[in-house]
Amino acid sequence: AETPAMRVDIEKYRMKYRAYRLGYSKTYEQASNIQDSSPLDKKEIVCEPIDAPLFNHLSDAKRNEIDKYRADYRKYRLGYASGARGEVADLFRRQLSTEEETCEPVEQLWETVSQGAEDLDTLDSLARSYSEPFVWRPQGIGLASGYSGVFSEAMCKEVEQSDSKSMYHTLPTSVLSDPSAQYFQVPQMEDGTLELDAETLLKKTPLPKAAAEFSSIHIVQTSGVSAKIAAAQVKNSAAKIGKPCVVHDWPTLPADAKAEFDALYALGSDLILQGANRATLLVFVGAGNPGEMALAVILAMLPFRGIQLAYVTPAEDYHDPLEPLTSPSGVFEYHAAQPERMGRAALAAIFGPLGDRTFKKPLDEWKPLRPDAHPEEKPAPFKIGALDLPMVTYEGEYSAGVERLATLLVDHYGSDLFPVVSVGETGDALGYGDDLLEALASKDCPGYYFSHASGETCKSPEAYGKLELLKAIGAAKKARKTVVIIAVGGGVNGNATGMMAAMAGSVFIEVPTTLMHYNDATTSAKKAFSLVLNGQILSKNILGTFYLPQLVFCISETFLTLSKCSVHAAVGEACKTMGMLGIANSSTGQQDWHNILGGVEFASDFTKIIDTVGGFEELIRFLQQTRELKAKALALGEELSGMRMERASYGQMANVA
Repeated sequence: AETPAMRVDIEKYRMKYRAYRLGYSKTYEQASNIQDSSPLDKKEIVCEPIDAPLFNHLSDAKRNEIDKYRADYRKYRLGYASGARGEVADLFRRQLSTEEETCEPVEQLWETVSQGAEDLDTLDSLARSYSEPFVWRPQGIGLASGYSGVFSEAMCKEVEQSDSKSMYHTLPTSVLSDPSAQYFQVPQMEDGTLELDAETLLKKTPLPKAAAEFSSIHIVQTSGVSAKIAAAQVKNSAAKIGKPCVVHDWPTLPADAKAEFDALYALGSDLILQGANRATLLVFVGAGNPGEMALAVILAMLPFRGIQLAYVTPAEDYHDPLEPLTSPSGVFEYHAAQPERMGRAALAAIFGPLGDRTFKKPLDEWKPLRPDAHPEEKPAPFKIGALDLPMVTYEGEYSAGVERLATLLVDHYGSDLFPVVSVGETGDALGYGDDLLEALASKDCPGYYFSHASGETCKSPEAYGKLELLKAIGAAKKARKTVVIIAVGGGVNGNATGMMAAMAGSVFIEVPTTLMHYNDATTSAKKAFSLVLNGQILSKNILGTFYLPQLVFCISETFLTLSKCSVHAAVGEACKTMGMLGIANSSTGQQDWHNILGGVEFASDFTKIIDTVGGFEELIRFLQQTRELKAKALALGEELSGMRMERASYGQMANVA
């Protein structure tokens, strides 16, 4: 067992060695006064720089040196050096105690430790406060543990009992606001036309988050005469106050899902191309027809994943905007109280002839599909917006994994389940989507199989808004079936299929067959199409919304069919993410994340991958070699540039001659 005296020796060594690494001790002799009781032998101190070159053929001594390098770097990542880049300046002043707000230069600390201290408890407290977070530090949380600290009841209890009230240690119960909308009365003329002006709309409609004012007004007018008069009033009054204003026409549509889909995305794209941005106020001047509000809200949901909507209606009855809104075709649906939508309600205000009224409704309870424990499954706990997102990796045989997923779906959603399996070209060729649909059909739950083109340039409404798909969803809804849209495949398929689920207001399930889909697309809650014209991506993921899946079920055996390119892309994405989260359980991480609500939930030590994944020294060698090659390439480029200039000057002289 670790004794207080041993702990003091460890902390003394850490402080001395850190000072040595920072340059306070330049030679081996200056660091040789470490006591014999130090847990590490002084011969292990390496006087070479931390990024000393590694050789191709590693001897035992060199391997020991690499292990020392790893240990030293791990200490740095755990917070035993200063900030994220190891700045020396950050160590000169630092709070030593929670009771006394006193700071002391690191040189004085080293001197105090070198002289020794009779009071071991005092020195232990000082060393602990200097090298570790002073409130709470989760232990043993990382890749090897398999679970995040937030899913450990003991750790959550320890945080709750902590005296700290910092945002970092506060575990949020809910961060999503309940939906609300305000109805404002405006004057109405004798012919029924509403009297509108831009200043009133701008003043009464709530501003988007982080915006000081609306940047512009975009008006969508329906085909009625009253709507056109009201739109003209807004445009003219906007010109008087100098506010940019653009008018768009909403077409007269039949109660047809395909016509609604095409109109929504044609107008959504036109809004962006005509200069709308996140601070734009969208004014939809309607005729008060049934289903019109649903189309207006879905339209406002699309650009930039939601812009503020002011809905103008001459209807003589209140229509609660927080109840489920359904389009005239019955296919598209928007419910502001759905937790899947992350509390994002596009409808900000309603203007009409009735008296002022406020609509409020609590957010519905989040009820995802949480699988029971299974010997072949490993959960990957994840939270977003304080909502738990069930993520499961099935590590058994592929066929058993498909059967397990089909059983989970039928048991949870019942016999009225109508599955819509969406799969791209590669997944279709490999049979992943067909296998799942067949397993569901064997349980008396037949559905619809939707295959589509793959790739980023096909991440567009045209590729997914197919007539047959919309008809299948509409027919299932009319039959009062529970439509469950399942995305089987990569990240593009997951994002775009999730967009279709969000428009239909249906249950959404993701079955990633690529690492990128599992690591990135499923956890962002962002579902979107890109703005694609003539095969060219004008803007990526710009038409979309936030919509959570109720389950992410991954069968690990499908990763065996990945290409090297896909694996490399996923590793790069993971490194980008973990570069930020990998030190959250260290003192440095707590300083960096001090203003992040619930930051302790991200606590991990990603450096542990060094112990489990081979090739660390190869990575170091690659970085060093490519740095040298880059320097050579830059030098060669400068030489070529000089030669071009010299040749150009000779040409000019020849022309003059």
